[in-house]
Amino acid sequence: MGGRNHPLHAPNPAPRTFATIILPSILPGVISAALLTFSTAMGEFTLANLFNIASFPIYLNVTGQSDPHKAASLTILSFFLTLFCVLAMLLSVRRGPLDLRSHHSDV
Repeated sequence: MGGRNHPLHAPNPAPRTFATIILPSILPGVISAALLTFSTAMGEFTLANLFNIASFPIYLNVTGQSDPHKAASLTILSFFLTLFCVLAMLLSVRRGPLDLRSHHSDV
């Protein structure tokens, strides 16, 4: 009864499935996310330090110590700019890709 070919004795297919199907599918996205995160984190500090300018968080902190109203207005402006960008992206995703072909066909 049973033996080695019984389904309860079969090896777990989950690691093999993950390695052969799921990982190759998500690998480009994982690499892109890692590169974007790395470039954003390094670009924020490295470029600001290279050109001897203050990055936005540092500028906001320094401005907040000398002029809190200016720092508050910059924070609100930054928030609304980010909100506008996120809403624009959501609308473009919901709308779908631009179709440059005419909706009316002469055929």
